[in-house]
Amino acid sequence: MTTRSDEAVMRALAEPGAAVPASAAPLRRLAAHFALVLCFVSGVAAALGGQRTAVSAALGVLLAGLNLLLMRRIMGALAGAGGGSAAWALALPLKLVGLVAAALALVELGVAEPVPLAIGFALLPLTGVFLPPASSVPRQTLSSSPARPGQHLK
Repeated sequence: MTTRSDEAVMRALAEPGAAVPASAAPLRRLAAHFALVLCFVSGVAAALGGQRTAVSAALGVLLAGLNLLLMRRIMGALAGAGGGSAAWALALPLKLVGLVAAALALVELGVAEPVPLAIGFALLPLTGVFLPPASSVPRQTLSSSPARPGQHLK
């Protein structure tokens, strides 16, 4: 189920020249981070171990992305007004079981190798830790006089 704000964000993300609502900036940033990590991991894995290693690492990044999206949804529901319901609290262990089952199925079916899959899974959240939050970078405005010590920039 999508809301009007979700639809506006998706339209803004799909149209490169469209005005981006403030709520779309974090989604665009997450999408760019995901794409960058996916390409980097696939390229490095292909160079080091070949095509199967690259596919395994890319599947790990995809699993991590799905895991983070589900966590965002579950935590948003739990932290929302009213504190969420017990059903959302039960979703956490079920999500974990599903994640482990998906990884096991990929390895058992021979689609992915276990080590590159685990490395790909770990790299998406690890690289996100080292990125500064979008709001932590102060914006500077041009002024006629430089900032004095102790004066905050706007």
